[in-house]
Amino acid sequence: MSLPSDIIYLKNFLRDDLRKLIVSEIEIFMTCSNHFGDVSGYVDNSFNWYSPPSCEALMLNLLPQIERSTNLKLYPTYSYARVYKKGSELKKHLDRKSSEIAVTCCLERTEPYEFHIDDGTTVHSFDMKVGDVLIFPGRKYYHWRNKYYGSKHIHCFLQYVNADGDLKEYKYDTRPYLGFNYEFTSEQVKNEMQEYYK
Repeated sequence: MSLPSDIIYLKNFLRDDLRKLIVSEIEIFMTCSNHFGDVSGYVDNSFNWYSPPSCEALMLNLLPQIERSTNLKLYPTYSYARVYKKGSELKKHLDRKSSEIAVTCCLERTEPYEFHIDDGTTVHSFDMKVGDVLIFPGRKYYHWRNKYYGSKHIHCFLQYVNADGDLKEYKYDTRPYLGFNYEFTSEQVKNEMQEYYK
């Protein structure tokens, strides 16, 4: 089954040395954090990190390639890292406004953990391998992961908005610049998060 033109699957896209560097940063921070809450409320039993420095840098550096892939001029909004653990489940959802174009990157895995996208006609399932990248309109298509029975699956998410579209005000997720944490987003974004993920 062919994919819609706005779902782009890039296999073995991330260089191994770059991927390992990002994984190291995430694991160092995870080890140092006794507790780190998931503000989305969607994924229990997982480690979550808004705006990891290496992921913010990756989002910025991949911008030209993501623009070519989508044929859009884009603004970066925010990045996010998640470590899925046994029992994790990503509920079926649409993304918030800052995630008009979503990019999910498989950084490391111990077992397969399929990612599903419903385009309204067909459910597409992706067994993403290490280094694979998936680009899709996060507000257009419902997407999810079922319960995870493996031990560890590490992803980072890079989010963008159309620079010429209705959501361009969400550039940097309304933060002063990339790298700032969630507390620096506008009240509009904070309110959206509270309402959207109840």
